[in-house]
Amino acid sequence: MAMNTPNTFLLGHVEANCFCQRCRHERYDIIVGINYPNNRLRQLFTNDLVMEEEDKLYMLYHTTLEKVLYGKVFMESSLNQEGKKYFRPWARRHFPHLTEEKLNEFVENVKRASTVFDKWDTIVENLTDSRLTYIDARRFSVLHFWRARHLNWCLNYNESLRSKGKDQADKPYPEDKYQMIFQHIKNSGILDDIDNDPQTASCIGGRLQSDMVRLANTRYRPY
Repeated sequence: MAMNTPNTFLLGHVEANCFCQRCRHERYDIIVGINYPNNRLRQLFTNDLVMEEEDKLYMLYHTTLEKVLYGKVFMESSLNQEGKKYFRPWARRHFPHLTEEKLNEFVENVKRASTVFDKWDTIVENLTDSRLTYIDARRFSVLHFWRARHLNWCLNYNESLRSKGKDQADKPYPEDKYQMIFQHIKNSGILDDIDNDPQTASCIGGRLQSDMVRLANTRYRPY
């Protein structure tokens, strides 16, 4: 029996972004043919609709890919400007205000993005292995993709997700939605804004908790 291939979206296709006269009218005819109610057309035009889960995941995925691209270009551009071979000495010279810890973190993040770009074919081959039935790579960060260049890591991560899945029913909120919210928080840059200070992060988290509870109290109707 043939096994389904997971994460087939990684195999890629070019999005239909062409807006020439022919394509423009074809896309127009498709929308007309769906025969949307007028209020639905208004919602689509004003983007008032809540984004569906699938759309959010693909947006997260494309945001991560953009980060990979920018990291690759930034690293090569930086080195080419001065004819350098190694990124760490370049970064140390150009960002003298960074502590050694911050410098190491910055350099590793850029190098990981560049490696993901260079090793993408291997990463895709690994993540489309038929055994990885619990991995949805749309949720991956750059770090996840960097680790996924090793098939053994993918298999171990898949097993950890399988094990976690057994406990999903006991959690008060779906884990996948929580992880997506947390990923949005990380992507927002809020931790960079506060220099990753744990105490400030705790204060912001406490404020967020208070605001959520206050809002929930105004909406909660137990009977």
